[in-house]
Amino acid sequence: MSIIGVALAVLLGLSLGLIYKKNSKETPSVLLEQWELAVSEEKSQVNQILMRLGKPLLSLPLIYESGAKSSYRTLQTKVLSSGAFKGRVELFLAAQGGAAIFGICTLLSVLIFNISGGLAFSLVGMSVGVIGLPWNNVSKSSNKRVGDITDGLPQFAELLLMPLQTGMTVVRSVAFTANRLEGVVAEEMRNLVNLINSNSMPEYQAFQLIATRLGTPEASSFLATLAQGHIEGAKVTKTIESQAESLRQLAYQRERGKLKKLPVKLVMIIALHVIPLLLTVMLLPALVALGSI
Repeated sequence: MSIIGVALAVLLGLSLGLIYKKNSKETPSVLLEQWELAVSEEKSQVNQILMRLGKPLLSLPLIYESGAKSSYRTLQTKVLSSGAFKGRVELFLAAQGGAAIFGICTLLSVLIFNISGGLAFSLVGMSVGVIGLPWNNVSKSSNKRVGDITDGLPQFAELLLMPLQTGMTVVRSVAFTANRLEGVVAEEMRNLVNLINSNSMPEYQAFQLIATRLGTPEASSFLATLAQGHIEGAKVTKTIESQAESLRQLAYQRERGKLKKLPVKLVMIIALHVIPLLLTVMLLPALVALGSI
């Protein structure tokens, strides 16, 4: 066994133990409830394991108070808009910490047991992949959610015009529209109506929160228009009509861009899968014949 690896493992264990013992406090009950809900709804078994591994880190103020610090606002917005880890930056950081612990322990095992060759390469690759898994989950969820929002927002804006033109208030119009549609946009708009009706926060903050959760500039502009109509009583029908047209054009351009990338993706699929298979089928008989000589 490597003396350096053992020494690094001991130092790492002592450092983590001292940090945890010095800083750990009782985890807020709300955060624990969110953690349990996030684990139960997580479909990936690997992500569940990482979240369970990182659960003790939730008791560190560095984790559960991170959302209150300005340096974490960008990360918090990214996690919130992705919908991953229940939109809580604390849960993401705990899972990322669990992934880092697992990855570092795997790397140390390579040093401690002097593992070399293909097995060492596989373990190093696995540890790097595991460390990057929580962020990859956030990034993929964010990209998918942005696509769903870009596709769903034009339909919501167009349908919203119907109740607005009949004289309904903004909140009633949003509720009417959201209850007749499915998807990310409709779900967040139902959350907006619930926040306003429950008076759980100031109305302007409720609009800001939903805009952050949707996470696109177009959604922020759309929510700002709705807030102006609801709070200030401004006429927003013509503005929403113009925004609906712009949103429809944006969704069309997005689909057009995806179609333009399709030939490149097909070439990559053929190069990575079809050509090696054809070469194997063509060369295998010749190799078998040469081997029998």
